Amino acid sequence: MNKLFDRLIYIELIFVLTVFIILISLFFPEYIPEVILFSMLDLFFPSELDAAFEVLRAGMLTQFFTNGLFLSVMLGLWFISLILLLKRKKIGILIFYFCVAMNIVMIFFGGDDIYTPFSNLINLIESYIVGALLFIITFSSLKREFK
Repeated sequence: MNKLFDRLIYIELIFVLTVFIILISLFFPEYIPEVILFSMLDLFFPSELDAAFEVLRAGMLTQFFTNGLFLSVMLGLWFISLILLLKRKKIGILIFYFCVAMNIVMIFFGGDDIYTPFSNLINLIESYIVGALLFIITFSSLKREFK
């Protein structure tokens, strides 16, 4: 169970770093070469969907959730929680629960969203990993190793 748990955390860390790179490309496009920027963004936000993005309904808290500071703090907390889970620290479990809860709130109150096949696949895999991590740290015998 320890190996599986560690591998799931490593995979989740790869996803978090990928999201970090995408956020950097959105907020600081001048630092990313155009060829890489447009090919990377086209996987998640194809130009054919530009008109569709304009008619999406904003959620109650969309302005708050799209704030760069909020996204940076949440991404940092997510990363810290994964590192603390790897080190078997109990505070890592609490931070991880908080991040998952905030993610659920973001889904409910963040407004409409569009998923491409690629972004939907990434989201689905990441959701399975988070679910498995939640199950392991909540219901398995591994939870006794956290101090």
